[in-house]
Amino acid sequence: MASENHSGCLKVTVALAGLCGSLLYLINFGAGVVEIIPDNLPIVGNLDEVVASLVLFACLRALGLSVPGLNAK
Repeated sequence: MASENHSGCLKVTVALAGLCGSLLYLINFGAGVVEIIPDNLPIVGNLDEVVASLVLFACLRALGLSVPGLNAK
């Protein structure tokens, strides 16, 4: 039972770290200086923001928070 508690704690910790990291990337404190893929590239320029958004939504779901419109079956 103790290992279940550790794995649950690890899951929450990883989800919170992913949530914070994706939020910081999307808020973009660096004003575009720190970007994985520059936004001015055609078609692929915004893929890094899409991935950060997917990480954000996955972390919210892992923490048990519902995102309206995403939890529809």
